[in-house]
Order: sequence, then C-alpha cells, then structure tokens
Amino acid sequence: DYIKQYSDYTTQRSGGHGAVREVTDLIMQAQGTWQDCINHYLYNLRAN
Repeated sequence: DYIKQYSDYTTQRSGGHGAVREVTDLIMQAQGTWQDCINHYLYNLRAN
C-alpha cells in the first residue's frame, strides 16, 4: 500500500495474470493503435 500512494496507475490484474496485457492494451488504445493491431491479427488469423 505504501507504493500505491506514489503510483499513477494500478492494474486490476496481478502479475502473471494479465497485468502486462492490461497495460499494453491501455497504451495502445491511448496511441490509437489498438484497433489496427486487432484488425491485423484477425486478418492474419483468417488467412491461415
């Protein structure tokens, strides 16, 4: 709890259970690249 008072963001998920994915999604959404990444993934998934 001591560290949390100095944190700008605390993930809902814990380490090893999706915390990095949560932060990655957050960054990509802020940069406006998330939807393009999903579209690219789905396109390649269908092509294979």
